[in-house]
Amino acid sequence: MAGLQDFFANPPKSDCIRWTKGHDKHGYGYIIIDRKIWRIHRYIMFLLYPDEYSDSLQVNHHCDVKDCFNPRHLYFGTHQDNINDMWEHGKYAQKIDSKEVRIDLSNIESLSSNPNKPKFKMKIPRKRKVLFLGKVF
Repeated sequence: MAGLQDFFANPPKSDCIRWTKGHDKHGYGYIIIDRKIWRIHRYIMFLLYPDEYSDSLQVNHHCDVKDCFNPRHLYFGTHQDNINDMWEHGKYAQKIDSKEVRIDLSNIESLSSNPNKPKFKMKIPRKRKVLFLGKVF
């Protein structure tokens, strides 16, 4: 354990330490220890801060990089803390009402190779209104 603490004693302040092994379907790095699956960022915080670690708390990312396990980028928090952080970073789609969806333009992929005729592919659930550029469709 001392080796791990020494390794993380002075991690880079701005650089993410990215997990390059297994990833789950949500993009989080994971590791299997004693037949238990751990998300790598949770496991690192468990090892480094065992007295503060709790299953009732989340381990959130300041950097918004799901496979980052740099302890300087991680913090213990509640689900609400994580939601607030996502709102501040513009990573959370605003729910307008139960039948409306907000589209984040950064998630739309262009399918056209011709920049003068962009084509976009989107999946919009049926029977839902969409708020796009301030207009409801």
